Amino acid sequence: MNLLLPLRTLFVNQTLIKVKKIITDDPNSFVLLSDRDKNAETLLKLGFMPKNAIDELLSLTALDYVKGPEDNTSESGPRKGEIWKFGKVINGIEVYIKIHLVPTKKNTQCLCISFHESAYPLHYPLKK
Repeated sequence: MNLLLPLRTLFVNQTLIKVKKIITDDPNSFVLLSDRDKNAETLLKLGFMPKNAIDELLSLTALDYVKGPEDNTSESGPRKGEIWKFGKVINGIEVYIKIHLVPTKKNTQCLCISFHESAYPLHYPLKK
């Protein structure tokens, strides 16, 4: 058995607790980028409103973990913080979820950058 797996699971769970706390307790520090083309198309395909996507974020578990934390290498948005990647099958569609946690002077902001149909099959390392 890989001894790092329980540590990674603990780390992912701690991150999910932080994300869910931001979403529920500090909604001004949470942004779902639902107007991005890919995200909007997937929401439409699922018949979702942004609230439904938020409900899915709140139901994420460590088993949905794909990768992270990683540095933000995107040309847009703040460079600091951590990128976390998750996936979830919703109504038969595998959805790729990318979350950016950005520390600020006052708190941590949470941006859901991606909530769209995955372009390729995702690997879930904690499902084994």
